[in-house]
Amino acid sequence: MRTTRHATNQPTAWTTIETLDPAITPTVVSHGHTGRDFVGLDRFVQRTLYSAHLRHQVTIEEVCDRILTARDRREQIEAIYGQGTNKHGLCAIPILGPHDRVHGIQYWFGPISEDPQPPHRAAGVVWDRPASAVRMTVDCTRMAGIPDSYFTPEVTLASFWRNATRFDHHEAVLDLLYDTRRGTRLQSTGTVRHLERREMLWQASVRGRNDGETVGAWGLLEDLTSEYCPPPHPTLEQQGFRRFHRAAGIYLGVIHIPDGTVVAWLTDPPPWIAWNRSPNEIFPPVDRARLAAATAPDEGVVRTLNRDNRYTPTRIMLSPFGDGLGQRLAIGQFLRVEGDTFRGRSMHAPIAEQRHCQSDIREANPNTGR
Repeated sequence: MRTTRHATNQPTAWTTIETLDPAITPTVVSHGHTGRDFVGLDRFVQRTLYSAHLRHQVTIEEVCDRILTARDRREQIEAIYGQGTNKHGLCAIPILGPHDRVHGIQYWFGPISEDPQPPHRAAGVVWDRPASAVRMTVDCTRMAGIPDSYFTPEVTLASFWRNATRFDHHEAVLDLLYDTRRGTRLQSTGTVRHLERREMLWQASVRGRNDGETVGAWGLLEDLTSEYCPPPHPTLEQQGFRRFHRAAGIYLGVIHIPDGTVVAWLTDPPPWIAWNRSPNEIFPPVDRARLAAATAPDEGVVRTLNRDNRYTPTRIMLSPFGDGLGQRLAIGQFLRVEGDTFRGRSMHAPIAEQRHCQSDIREANPNTGR
């Protein structure tokens, strides 16, 4: 989503650059409350120096290097350029992610007679693909108004999306997160609900990583909410979809087939499943292996972890996700199977070999007495 300024004499805006991959030159991803699609930093600084009439007094390389010093030192950097009445100040602030790694920089370049406005909130996140976890900092939860006492440094991918009231790019994001190549990138926006029940427009800039430091992706989250750039609200179709399924007790999730994990909930999560636990714990290893061997369309009964740390028999009906990701992702409908939690031996048959719900229960739970 892009916006334009509606008034003149506005305060000088902050600019955000991403530093998500040390092997790739940093780029601009937002200016003010407007997203920028990975614009070259040198081009952006060049336009800034021209408009400030400083192109003959300072070089583009000098300003870019000074900005990036905030990344190298992990601290705020300041500088003054120009002479006489035409002096401009630079202020660059690093945006930290997990382990105090710098995911981006917010910088302000404007007349020294002007006091900079506070920059918008931003935070770095990491997608750890081997652990199937999103690693965050407390700044990420503060952006959503969540108290520090509720902060957890690691959440599942499905949990990470729970505060989004509208997000239309699941397929593109999942395609990047599970891509094994390095250098992939993506930028998307979504609507996130603040704890005070107001809607915010968040932008995510993501780069795929496959190196000695990270196997997965680094991301930079920004709150771009403004009066000129309001967040999009859920459509009538989306609201009706959620309300109908909630009333009908229908629960849908996106399953990553290769490792048998739930990566997103399309509806409310099933209330009998401990859905916010590690995705590797929701299904026992044997049943995850069965899911990994399945090909949608398919269905069968598996065990799902409940909040008592026991297993509840659950029928999953798999449907193809889409053309591009059909081999890796499937939509699963979760149905609770009546009966006691599993206390017996595991099911070893692939999902495709199960055809009768009642026999599935007896196979999985010999203590049902039926």
